[in-house]
Amino acid sequence: MRFLSKQGASVSVLALLCSTAAAHAELPLAGIIAQGRPVIDLRARYETVTDNSKTLDANANTIRARLGYDTGYWNNFQLGFDFDQIWTVGGATYNSTRNGKTAYPTIADPSMTVLNRLTLILAPVALGCVLLYSFTKRWTQFSHLVLGACLSIAPTGAWIAVRGEIGSPVPLLLSLVVLLWTAGFDVLYACQDYDFDRSEGLKSIPARFGVARALWIARGLHAAAFLALVWLFVITRLGPVAFAGVIATGALLVYQHRLVRAGDLSRLNAAFFTTNAFVSVILLATFGSAVFLNRQ
Repeated sequence: MRFLSKQGASVSVLALLCSTAAAHAELPLAGIIAQGRPVIDLRARYETVTDNSKTLDANANTIRARLGYDTGYWNNFQLGFDFDQIWTVGGATYNSTRNGKTAYPTIADPSMTVLNRLTLILAPVALGCVLLYSFTKRWTQFSHLVLGACLSIAPTGAWIAVRGEIGSPVPLLLSLVVLLWTAGFDVLYACQDYDFDRSEGLKSIPARFGVARALWIARGLHAAAFLALVWLFVITRLGPVAFAGVIATGALLVYQHRLVRAGDLSRLNAAFFTTNAFVSVILLATFGSAVFLNRQ
């Protein structure tokens, strides 16, 4: 199951997207369903495995059908679901681990139907977090952490969507990095709203503790995010390319905080938008490349 909105920032378990797009006219349930569309995706696949310890090569021809339905939009959101069905075409000239054909190398049973139940169960949790965040500034100064938690759903959510389980500390550590990093830069960004938040009775860390202390809190959050990133690097053992990403990220976080002072927020946009964009791209490029290189 997935929840979609018209803009594309991924923050959920399968695909929970939220945006600030212009509001759609509210539609009754029948209209939402009527404006939806079916999702049909077909692909053919051929797999072959050669194993010197086996007398025969394994070959599997499969067809995958992804079928689903996306509703129309309501209040910027769209509800959808899909499932995969995979059929074997031709004879089973492979060892599925269950068909007894041990003379062939293993291609672990390509015939299956997939609808990840854990992803389905957790999808409403992701949606609830995103909806809750919009109201948190009315009752807690720690809304920055709630925003971080919303975005941190993405790494673990993607992991669960692919694997069907967590089964490793890696996605949880990556989610922790995202949570702390997001909370830190949101505290920075909220410093420019200090006067407005106090006049309107909204809650935030700058409004509660003042801009100077808020900057130190943001630094603490980013220091913790960096330590979590180091921990992630240590347990994944992804090598020098990922290590370069860790060092570059740490340098950018330090640079980000050198741009902003309690008495001078004029360079806040550079600290918030430009630096964070570089952090995202660097982590994707270095850790992504490291994962690819380690598979070779």
